[in-house]
Amino acid sequence: MTEAARTLHLTRASHIKSLRQPWLIPGLIPLSTLTVCAGRGGAGKSSWVLARIADLTHGRLTGDVRTPTDALIVGPEDDWSAVMVPRLIAAGADLERVHRFEVRTTYEGGESSTSSPVMPLDVDRLREAIEVTKAGLVMLDPASSIVSGDLNKREDVRAAMDRLATVAQETRTAVVIVSHFNKGAGSVSDKLTGSAAFRDAARSVLVFAEDEETGDRIVSVDKSNYSAAAGESLAFRLESVDVPTDDGELTQVARVIDLGVTDRTVHDVINRGSEDEQDDRNAAQAFVLDYIRSTEAQEANAADVIKAGRGAGFNESEMKNARRRCRNPKIQSVKSAFGAGWVWQLDHEGVTEGVKGVTTLRPDTFDTLADAFDGPPAIVSLFPTPRHQQETP
Repeated sequence: MTEAARTLHLTRASHIKSLRQPWLIPGLIPLSTLTVCAGRGGAGKSSWVLARIADLTHGRLTGDVRTPTDALIVGPEDDWSAVMVPRLIAAGADLERVHRFEVRTTYEGGESSTSSPVMPLDVDRLREAIEVTKAGLVMLDPASSIVSGDLNKREDVRAAMDRLATVAQETRTAVVIVSHFNKGAGSVSDKLTGSAAFRDAARSVLVFAEDEETGDRIVSVDKSNYSAAAGESLAFRLESVDVPTDDGELTQVARVIDLGVTDRTVHDVINRGSEDEQDDRNAAQAFVLDYIRSTEAQEANAADVIKAGRGAGFNESEMKNARRRCRNPKIQSVKSAFGAGWVWQLDHEGVTEGVKGVTTLRPDTFDTLADAFDGPPAIVSLFPTPRHQQETP
């Protein structure tokens, strides 16, 4: 095949209309481009994206798509009957608006087969699927199954990612690619499996991890080209739900419970270190508890506790982290009733062992599965309250 002729093409910037960057979820998932969601196995990244798909199908997202909208999923690793559909049901998705995206190949003699698409070979089929369904989000899970070639070769990854980015831009769709972390500690920015081209091509990178101290899952914005959200984090919990299946049985899957903004980060969670560091954390917790218990009101100004902690050899970050980790009893941080500052106080009603892993909900906790979703869900937003009201101590 002869190479197509390549000629010069110039466009004055003054002839290009300026536009505001559109968002599916402000600060998290931009429209018209690529987002990568990465984490270790079990971190909840796929479940979180499915929860956002469920919100999309009901028009519950907070960005520029606020009407019920379809979604496409490429998920070759999970069985759709036993895993994917039950997970979508548990998330509360409108199944009529969720489409499994596959490619049918017809051979000589009329025989045909279906398979998962690979990029960039099937990028035109993806464009067609978006145009037919008017999809607002495309989920590709995992990256290793949808990119043809060598994942560790930059040119192979960029060939796929650049074509995907073009389709996302031309169709005003959010393309979300789910990826895995490499093993070990270190900077989360360097942990995406495969070539660094995955991170380079994405305009937003969200990283996921399980906080083993609480059982919560953390999602942090590792990269955000179009907002100041980098470094911000959200927390969510996975609850196990028994979903009735069409064969009259029950299957157990996880669903996401959004917990809102957190100051825990994925970097901190995956890099928790040695026994010596653990001892230091326990000592800081003991100091905070002893200080507050020594007061008549069982509360103290956060600034006073932190100042006293410095005198005992703890820095401000260690003191704040110690306050958050206290479980029996919990230590709440509340806005001072007298104006400026925050108050740390014992929560005597919140004595708990905390939750580690997955909390199980049996079907008899509600009459029907639909009852589990009564009322509007927590709408995901990176900044659910004005920034000046966010807790900083």
